[in-house]
Amino acid sequence: METLKKNQHDLLNENKKLVKQKAELLGIFKKQNLLIDNLKRQKLHLEAAALLDFSEEEFVRALNCRPMAGRDV
Repeated sequence: METLKKNQHDLLNENKKLVKQKAELLGIFKKQNLLIDNLKRQKLHLEAAALLDFSEEEFVRALNCRPMAGRDV
């Protein structure tokens, strides 16, 4: 009878430990997903900034190539 109680106690402790590990893993998974989403947003912003810079350079080149009014070319 004593070994049965000890075995039951050990199983309950193991179960509590596993439940705690499961909760920790779920928390880590959620944080990891938030980090992934954040990195995706940062990547999109960097790509948009690069496109904007490229567009700005093209715009400046277009302005510089256009002859100014009243200026002899």
